[in-house]
Amino acid sequence: MTSSGKNGIRRDWIMRDYTSGHILIRATSTWVMMNKTSRRLSKLPSAVRMELQPQFHDGFAFTGDDLAKIDKLNDDADYICAGLTPRYNDLDMNHHVNNVKYLGWILESVPAYA
Repeated sequence: MTSSGKNGIRRDWIMRDYTSGHILIRATSTWVMMNKTSRRLSKLPSAVRMELQPQFHDGFAFTGDDLAKIDKLNDDADYICAGLTPRYNDLDMNHHVNNVKYLGWILESVPAYA
């Protein structure tokens, strides 16, 4: 985790294979706080920033070589799962699909190998 501009915090994840150490997944996200009344971004309170400071680091989950654009799937792709409709319990309080639900959908689309 590290600061991202004056209003945000960037959080990176790297998942590795336990035995080989090979990187399986990388992800990054930026989090901000919004004032509910003004609907404007708010600076992170200094007390919160101080509490999170020990967890900050300067590393990045992605390097320049990793930022290549992902190719768009075409109609003859091997595995496509279309028609996913989020259910009510898939949504958070802002009516956005929960990140964990996206991961579940991805895992459900992976073919089972015997």
